[in-house]
Formats: sequence, C-alpha cells, structure tokens
Amino acid sequence: MRTKRPRAKDAFDRVPVEIWREIASLLSRSQHKALMHVPHVLGKLSSELFYRDIVLYYGTLPLSLIEFGDLSTGHPVNHQLERWHAKRCRGIISRISQDSQFAQRVRTLKVYASGRQDPMSRQMTSLSKALPNLKRLEHFACHGTHYALSSLIAALLPTTVPQLKGLEIKYVGLNPPEFPVIPANLESIAIEPVASTYLLFLGSASSLRDLRIGSHHHITPLTPLNMRKLIHLELYRTTPYSTAGSFPFEIVLRDGAHLESLRVEHFQPSQTPSVHFRRYSHSLPHLKRFGIFFSSPGSPAEYDFDLFPAICDFLRNKSGLVTLELIAPSNPIGQQSLGFGKGCWDLLPTLVNLRCLSMTLTKLGDSEHCTQFIPRSVTSLTLLGKFGEKVISASCQAHWPNFLRFLHLDEYPSDRAARKIATYVPSVYIVRLQTSHFNVVSRTPGRPVKVEQWTQRTEEYFWREQLEAQGCEDRLLYMLPSAHKFDSCYI
Repeated sequence: MRTKRPRAKDAFDRVPVEIWREIASLLSRSQHKALMHVPHVLGKLSSELFYRDIVLYYGTLPLSLIEFGDLSTGHPVNHQLERWHAKRCRGIISRISQDSQFAQRVRTLKVYASGRQDPMSRQMTSLSKALPNLKRLEHFACHGTHYALSSLIAALLPTTVPQLKGLEIKYVGLNPPEFPVIPANLESIAIEPVASTYLLFLGSASSLRDLRIGSHHHITPLTPLNMRKLIHLELYRTTPYSTAGSFPFEIVLRDGAHLESLRVEHFQPSQTPSVHFRRYSHSLPHLKRFGIFFSSPGSPAEYDFDLFPAICDFLRNKSGLVTLELIAPSNPIGQQSLGFGKGCWDLLPTLVNLRCLSMTLTKLGDSEHCTQFIPRSVTSLTLLGKFGEKVISASCQAHWPNFLRFLHLDEYPSDRAARKIATYVPSVYIVRLQTSHFNVVSRTPGRPVKVEQWTQRTEEYFWREQLEAQGCEDRLLYMLPSAHKFDSCYI
C-alpha cells in the first residue's frame, strides 16, 4: 500500500518555531516590514522584531537641518506630513501605554523633535509618561531642541528605564543644558554637545564601554581610569587639551589596552602628537577600526611634519584593521605641515583584512596612481579632495578592487558624473557624490549605465535599508557598535 507523501504546507507547519525565529533574526528591517502582515508564523515573528525598534518624528524639518543646528522658521512646513506623523506618534504612544505585551517588545526608541511650538511640549510630556511602560528598553536616542526634549530627558531616571544600556542625546545649540541623573549602569553613551560639568559623571561610570562625545569645550572626558575600561571611543568636534602633563593621545595610547575602535574627528593638532604614536608604537593591539580627521594647523607652531608618517608606522602592525579613515586637510600646505603625502598610501598593502577605506587624495601627480595601493579586500571606498575626477579613468580601471561595492568621491553630484564612475568601476553598486547617493540600476552591454538618485526621504531616513538592499552593508562597519542602534551616525 502506497503511503501518502506529506504536502509541502504540512512539512512547513512542522518546522519548530525556534527555527523560524532564527530565520527571522537574520532578516533586515525592510524584510521584516514586508513580511509582518503575512499570515504565517514568520509574519508574526517579523512583526515582533520590527517593533523592537521604534522611531518617532515630531515636526517635519529635515534631519540635516537638525544636524547643523538650523531650525529657521523660514523653512517650508508640510502640514499634511506633520499631521500624519502626529497621528502616528499618538497611536504608538497609546499602544505602549495600554498594551504591556507590545511595550515589552521595544528595545530601541529614537525620537526626533524639531518643533518649537507649545504642542511639542504636550507631546513630549505624553511620551515621558509612557516611558515607564518600556520595561525592556535598552537603547534610547533623541535629537532636537532643548525646549522640545527637556521633559523627556528629565524622565530618564534609573527607576524608569532599569535595563537601559545605550543613550544618545543630540541637542541643537551651542550651550548644552545640564543633564539630570542618568542611570550609572550605561554601557554606551553618545552626547553632543556635552556640558563640562557632565564630564564628572562620565568619569565615574564604571560600566561604560562605548563613548561617543561631541564637545565645544577645550576639554575631553579622558582619564586613565575610564580609558582602561573603554572598548570603543569616538571624539568629534573636540579640541584636545593638556592638563597635569597629560595629552589625550598619550592617555589613549598608553591606557587604552582594550580599545577596538578609535575615531577622532574635526581635530586641530597641537603639541606634536606624533611623539606619542612613536613612543607607544605597539599599543592598541586589538584595534579594528581607526579614523582620524585633521584640520589645518592654525600657526607654524602647531606644524607636525612627522604626524602622518608616525600614524602610518603605528598602523603597520595592525593587520586586524577592518576600517581605516585618514583624512588630512584638503589644501597642499596643510597636508605638508602634517606630513601627509604619497608615502601614506604605502601603508595600505599591509592591511590585508581592510574592508572600508577613507583617504584624502594628494596632489595631482600622486592621485592618479593611488588606486594601485588599495587592498583587494576593500568593498567600501571614500576618496576626498580636489582630484577625484582624475582617478576615474581608463588607466585606473584595472586597479580597482574586484568587489568594490560603494564608492564616494568629493565631486559635484550629477547623473552624468555617477554614470561615468559606474562605467569605469564596473563592480560598484552605489555611488556617493558629496552628500548625494546614486544606485546603479542597470548595466546593459553596448548601452550607457543607468543610475537613479536617492530621494531626500531616503537620504534622511532610509539610508540603512538602501545600503543593505544594494549589497553595501559593509559601509555600516564605519559605525561603532552603539551607533548601529541609531540612524544619526551615518558616515
């Protein structure tokens, strides 16, 4: 007697929920969104995972205006979009307040508040009252004005969010407010701009492992004690200081034994930091991400002709590097004053595991041959400077890595320029020109390459999904682990 073969549907029904959960955990957020309404256990799991991360927008000013502190009332307001966001936010807050099961799913909450009117205060108060229901909230981020965020930040008490591990606060304005008491068990903190008195808290946070600080003051919250605990460090818009004979780079190199990531941005060199890179040439043995951005020295007294050579020698034995950013001043005089030249590119062949690279192009004669030094493992590349168009030519085509997927040049954005780049770099999927992105949508033999520019909404809100959809997720490696939870840290 022939046995009946089980139908495919029955076979899928017998797959344990744990297997489907493992499959769902490997999917991207955009895939979760596409599957969440499918009448299947995978759809239910996708819905749960999708709502682990919630983003609330109060106001319709673009995030780029918030980033640069431009909240001018002259910007046109989309009242229809504002009403849609207001309704959406009210619905989510109501669900959090009334549905404890839904509230306990939430792990990450991001709030962007660009409004200044009185309704903003009422909305923030409503959200503040809902925070205690988020018992399992692990990461919280908020960007906007002090006026909009004051009541929300005040609600961040240790008893309100007991499991909070990561916090990101970005205020608009040069004078940051004083912060209330924030849970001392945080593992990750990102604040810009930070108040000087708040540095005392940072120094006493025993559980802190990931620190990202933007400050307009002439101080940075670095001490030998907290440097010994840190794994990831990013300082941006800061000016190094010297106190009691200590210099920040000396503290980092001497005491950062566990550091895996180090980024210093918008930094004006002083007091010859090259000395410390020479002295501690074998420090930071676990380094995987390194990025440094220098401005032009303000005076000849700040010239350090050995700075970039010292940094390159320091990095030669760091074969585990996955991302590297060496950004020098764009002008030739600034580059010469810091020792940045063609010799810096000689470092690259030694970094066999490198996947993301950002470098400043040097003078015209050097930049045309720089691509031959780029490791074959690189999938994401940024070349900054005035000579980007010179490296996109038939003579350079053979030197591009075979698996290069993302290419960023400091050129004026246009479809024509993007098509040219996609033609000479046949492996690239996304071209970035200044702050604009272009997807390569088709390559047909005998026909021009077709590209499609990202919409403003994609640039502002959905860049992560677009990078993943185009196979350029390696671009996210630039971001420190905590930054993956927040959409404000795109490089």
